[in-house]
Amino acid sequence: MTSKGGIATDDNTILRRLKKQDAAALEAAVTQYGAYVAAVIENQLGSFAVRQDVEELASDTFVALWQSAGTITSGRLRGWLGHVARNRAVSFLRKQHLRFAQQEDVFCVDDRDAQRLLEEKERRALVQQALLTLSDEDRELMLRRYFYNQSAEQIAREKDMNPGTVRSRLCRARQAMKAALEKGGIRFEDLCAEAL
Repeated sequence: MTSKGGIATDDNTILRRLKKQDAAALEAAVTQYGAYVAAVIENQLGSFAVRQDVEELASDTFVALWQSAGTITSGRLRGWLGHVARNRAVSFLRKQHLRFAQQEDVFCVDDRDAQRLLEEKERRALVQQALLTLSDEDRELMLRRYFYNQSAEQIAREKDMNPGTVRSRLCRARQAMKAALEKGGIRFEDLCAEAL
């Protein structure tokens, strides 16, 4: 497979040429994965997605690719770009001091479901309030672990921390959240199978 400029667009070729600082390879990566990277960012930003922010974060993602091409495992370019794009969007939201609010779909329900939906909404609000009682750093760790399902080891790598430190801080954050949630009548254990 080749792009208009004649450069092969398979991941291994792009990565090999990026390692040689070939600008055409970066252009090929943007052409091939630009829409995917933008979609990942828009998905993370949710209702806070603004075209200018999406474009800037996508650009930052490809700058990171240019700077880190030598460290990417062959054949893993799409996954690497998605991971970096998601992390850039999460960092952007954190810097903007925005809460990680779940978007709710608008749909019609009958009266039998209304009570259940109201209870779920109240529970989500209590969970968000409990998250806000944590420090920014601990909140990010909890969201990474329970919302994005990252392991302690993965979090430690991305945050340049010791895995034991991550586990310890997660344990303390869980205890703090447990206390805050129990004040609102929610058992933390009931949320274990759910994303925070």
